[in-house]
Amino acid sequence: MTDNKQKLNSAKEDVSGNSESASASTYEKVDTSSEASEFADNLPAETGEKTKEDKGVASSGKKDGEDQPANVTQLKPIQFPSPRAMKGEVENALSQEKARLISEAAKYERKGDFFELNKAVSKIREISQTILELARMTYDALKGLWLKYVYKE
Repeated sequence: MTDNKQKLNSAKEDVSGNSESASASTYEKVDTSSEASEFADNLPAETGEKTKEDKGVASSGKKDGEDQPANVTQLKPIQFPSPRAMKGEVENALSQEKARLISEAAKYERKGDFFELNKAVSKIREISQTILELARMTYDALKGLWLKYVYKE
């Protein structure tokens, strides 16, 4: 029995001796060249860090040099009509839009396209409400509607 224990102990010493030499050889073989640092540089950045791509300015997707702002001197000022004329023009434009939507709603109802019918009816209700609000609308709000429905630019 003691022979078996001695054999096991000697086997453990051999294995531990080999493992130490094996671990020492792996440390000697570790590559500390720039390949490891290049690999680390290519890893995705952590949140909050800026990468080379992040430093660029956001663009509208146009090529370089085509993204220039409009020249303010080329814009001509809009001549607004009087508030009474503006109300009349907006009401006329809204009434025409409402009539067009009513005919579209009838078409959708005949076809059975209830999704489009629902959208048309909701727009009709919105336009009707806007026509009612025209009576007590402020000048600035009226200008906004005039630009949206009459001027359309």
